Amino acid sequence: MTMSAQEQSTNLVVNHLPGQTWNWLKMNDARVAVDAQSATLEADTVKPEALAEGAGLSPIGGGMGPDYDKWIQGIAPAAYHTEAGQKIAAPLKLTYQLKSGATGAASTAFDIAKDSELTIIMDFAGQNGAAGTSGFSTKLHLAEGALVKLVQIHRGGADQRIFNDVGAVLENDARFEVVQLVMDAADTYIGCQADLKGDRSSFKADVAYLVQNEDLLDTNFVALHHGKKTESTINSAGVLRDKAEKLFRGTIDFKNGASGSVGNEKEDVMLMDDTVINKTIPLILCAEEDVEGNHGATIGKLDDELMFYMESRGMAADEIYELIAKSKLEAASRLIPDQAVREDVQAYIETHQRLEKE
Repeated sequence: MTMSAQEQSTNLVVNHLPGQTWNWLKMNDARVAVDAQSATLEADTVKPEALAEGAGLSPIGGGMGPDYDKWIQGIAPAAYHTEAGQKIAAPLKLTYQLKSGATGAASTAFDIAKDSELTIIMDFAGQNGAAGTSGFSTKLHLAEGALVKLVQIHRGGADQRIFNDVGAVLENDARFEVVQLVMDAADTYIGCQADLKGDRSSFKADVAYLVQNEDLLDTNFVALHHGKKTESTINSAGVLRDKAEKLFRGTIDFKNGASGSVGNEKEDVMLMDDTVINKTIPLILCAEEDVEGNHGATIGKLDDELMFYMESRGMAADEIYELIAKSKLEAASRLIPDQAVREDVQAYIETHQRLEKE
């Protein structure tokens, strides 16, 4: 029996804020309709020889939430694990070619052993006209002293909707660093949660984006501080233009027992047009007295003094805005730890992602 499109469709509640704000603002979560997966997205994989495949993980929560976990649970994860003390210099590269006219999904799981190190680069690539929906799930367990650098590049094309969920649990002294670069997609939903379970564990996220036309970027970054002397940093910088919309949720949650912990989040948003919609929810939750949480934001247009300085050097106002806008993407691209991928992304910014109005 063939299911109808309505029967295949599921309404998901994703990117749920850990603490509620006023319901009438409609910022507590995102509610979207998606079809059941009709295709498994296979990655073109460049794997270091030293990296072993196959590992089982206990359930790990992500930033997208339990609805999304249920939706993607039918996709068997590609699993990898490291050995204790193993420091793998070459990155694991996973490139996904997003499918047109389909709802595809992919899942990966990583068990990172004690004192081992791994870099993971995921490229969500497509072409304009390749309309579809793609969902990704990345779950990681970092044992004591482990280090993971995760880079995720969004360039799926203007007709592709992307869901991207990341969840990590960190033991004592583990470090998790994430770079998210959003350059091209219709609607993009990103959830990222780091559970700083162990003492002195740390989480750092750097996010850069360009959202234009009538596209949407909806994000939810959560740092759960459980261990003592844990540290989190969430940096988000981007550009909105045309009739684009962006919603950034950033939560630093100090749990009871997280004494001596520090959390920082900073946002820098440049608004190119008066017709954009920018929404930001910085949230600091605290059940422990001996902690430090900070939030800073710069939202708006360029500083008058900077504009005057650059115009006095012969640059037109439009040129200045385009230059500063592109620099935000390029700054994030410099954080990519692989030279070949870094140069490829920078070339993409120059040739495909020109910040020029029609």
